[in-house]
Amino acid sequence: AGHPPAAGTAATAVPAPATSPRGLTYFERGLAEIWKRMLGVDDVAFDDHFFAIGGDSLTAVQMMVEIESRFDVVL
Repeated sequence: AGHPPAAGTAATAVPAPATSPRGLTYFERGLAEIWKRMLGVDDVAFDDHFFAIGGDSLTAVQMMVEIESRFDVVL
């Protein structure tokens, strides 16, 4: 737990629900924050589908850039 996701998986990883009994990792919290801000939603859940809650290909690329910068990873 707490390890960065493997290259190529962070953009498709779905943040855990805010009510996760195990708590959220640093990366899960960060991804959830990015999703909420960039998709303009108040909350995201583990089973939310990126495209169903307003995501599109341009937003996906913008998210990848932010994830790379914020977490110092290469996707």
